[in-house]
Amino acid sequence: MKEILFIHPSADMYGSDKILINIIKNYNNSNNTLLIPRNGPLIETLQKECPQLRIIIYPQLPLIAKKNLKLKGIIKFVYSLFLFKRFLKKNRLNSPTIVYLNTLAVTPSLFYFKNSIKLVHVHEILKNNNVLHRFINYLAIQYSNHIICVSNAVANNLKQIASSKAYKITTIYNGISFNKENISIPSSRIKSKSINFALIGRIKPAQKGQILLLEAISLLKQEYLEKARFYLIGGTVQGQEYMLDEVIKEIKQKNLEQFVQIIPFTKDIESIYNHIDVSIVPSLVDDSFPTTILESMYFKKPVIGTYIGGIPEMIESGRNGFTFTPNNASELSEHIAFFIQNPEKIEVMGKIGQEIFNKKFTLEIFNKNYMHFISNLFKSQSI
Repeated sequence: MKEILFIHPSADMYGSDKILINIIKNYNNSNNTLLIPRNGPLIETLQKECPQLRIIIYPQLPLIAKKNLKLKGIIKFVYSLFLFKRFLKKNRLNSPTIVYLNTLAVTPSLFYFKNSIKLVHVHEILKNNNVLHRFINYLAIQYSNHIICVSNAVANNLKQIASSKAYKITTIYNGISFNKENISIPSSRIKSKSINFALIGRIKPAQKGQILLLEAISLLKQEYLEKARFYLIGGTVQGQEYMLDEVIKEIKQKNLEQFVQIIPFTKDIESIYNHIDVSIVPSLVDDSFPTTILESMYFKKPVIGTYIGGIPEMIESGRNGFTFTPNNASELSEHIAFFIQNPEKIEVMGKIGQEIFNKKFTLEIFNKNYMHFISNLFKSQSI
């Protein structure tokens, strides 16, 4: 029986974490193991949905992280590489059939499995004009057997330096699903007193664009502003609470307290989307394939998103939402105003988004494409 070792850098429940659950479900047998550096909601979910999976929490898992760039971090990182080799041997994990590395953060693990098929699932875009990012991309390309990318934007970034190894790179769009029995999606929102816009994601203004959105809101005419409400749904990473303070300060400085509300993230995704009308994804950095957009499309919500990374592969501007130039508050404000002026378009564009989702981004389509890819990989490796 094939043995798969999954290596994952976090225990949260964001995009790459949710995709990992789906992939593990495809191989739910007692021969599979997950290595993860800490406890968290992901483990709780996996224990319920994949009871046969062996889960090992290993805090010394070698990870590529900013904290490891300082001298103390480098020393600790190098030591973790030595410890990891001993750990794998002691736990008889050094020769699985497949090593599945979820995200580039765990690429140091590539060096430990000479006789295994090494598969890297890349969810991020690390631009090659950064020396460190280019080196990480190079490691993934050079030492893996194959790379799955979540969007063409991710794949094209890697192919820039892949040269003769570009054949290793394949795009498979992520897919999601929900328990339809527990979901009630309003068929229309036109009778609502206000139009509810939401930015769902971690409070990271330099990446997720919360302050850019506040700037766009402040550019709206007062008559439009009176007809809308805006929700920033999410929290901060531990140690980065100051980012939330920055957003709160900006809301007060722009006198938007009446119109903008910050809500902590909740696992009840259905409840969130049942109370919003339009989703906003104003990313300031290359967003590879935002799960928030998939969720919005599933729940028939049009999306306003930055023309960056994999977002243009999801939003057909003018059909299921709009894209705008990166860091352009004026353009973003115009698209917000469009939905306030034309509330009937919300339902029309939302339905188109759901149709696109059903054709390209369902979990069934993802599983079919992924298993087809794995089957071909096994054949090519004579397994």
